[in-house]
Amino acid sequence: MYIGIDGGGTKTKAMLLDEHLNLIHTEEAGPSSIRTVSIEESLKNIHTCIDRCAEKAKKA
Repeated sequence: MYIGIDGGGTKTKAMLLDEHLNLIHTEEAGPSSIRTVSIEESLKNIHTCIDRCAEKAKKA
């Protein structure tokens, strides 16, 4: 499985894809641009999306 991350100034989006690049799940969290939030906040939001996608992957 693959996770793609799109981090921006207003939100962070993650997409979970299978080995054939079929979309399985999407997640959103707060911003992850270091221009708008601290590095710690950015990493927290990225990890939130990844963790949520990983939980979905376990069920898929």
